[in-house]
Formats: sequence, structure tokens, C-alpha cells
Amino acid sequence: MEKTKSQFHTWTKLVISEALNFFQKHVVTSMDPQSCDTKMKSINAPERECKPKNTFFLDPKGVLNGICNFGNSRQTKAINLKIIVCKCENINEYPNCKYKAVEDRATSVTVLCDQNGVPSHAGSKSNGQQ
Repeated sequence: MEKTKSQFHTWTKLVISEALNFFQKHVVTSMDPQSCDTKMKSINAPERECKPKNTFFLDPKGVLNGICNFGNSRQTKAINLKIIVCKCENINEYPNCKYKAVEDRATSVTVLCDQNGVPSHAGSKSNGQQ
């Protein structure tokens, strides 16, 4: 059975969203704060909209690796990682989304893990304002 254009578009968005996993969206080994616009292009592409904000954890030593290995749906871990929060300044102008970087330091992270032990969402506590 041939897919309609709408079904194909929905299927494509789902496949791309699944491929763009937690670590690609939130964990980097290094990042220049001026690169928010570039980093956010691939994150925004599946939904074809400007995401209001996204937090990147700068984790060159792999502190967050294996955070979901304990089988719980929610894991909280004390950390001391630099973070960059990319905040959108023109939310309704996709694909020309423009982001401002806010640098901070995370003191803890809470990660939601799915039933397969895969991280799906993160929240953090930081020293400053986000």
C-alpha cells in the first residue's frame, strides 16, 4: 500500500525524531556559545519549528554516560558541568531561528529514562538564572 504525502511526512518526522537521541540533543564534549544557531538547526528540523530553548551539557569526560543504567524511570545525579542554554529570540520565524546563548554551571541533573533505559529528557539545577 502506497503512503500518502501526509503519512510519509508523519513517518519521516517520527524516524528523524527517534534518530536524534538524547545525547545528540543535550550532551556535547565542547561547544562555542556562538554556535547555538548551528546546533539548533538539526534539533528544530524534525518538527519544522523553533524550539524555545535547549540545554547543552558540556561533558568531555562522559559523566552522564550510563545515567539510565539503574532501571529507574527518573535518575538524579549531582554534577558540576558547564551548560549552555540556547534561548530562541524569534520563535515564529522557522527556519531562520536565532538563538542567544546563556552560559552557566549545572550542580545536578535529573534525567527521565524510558522503559528501555534510554534517556529521553533532562532538567538541571544551576548556579545562575536560565
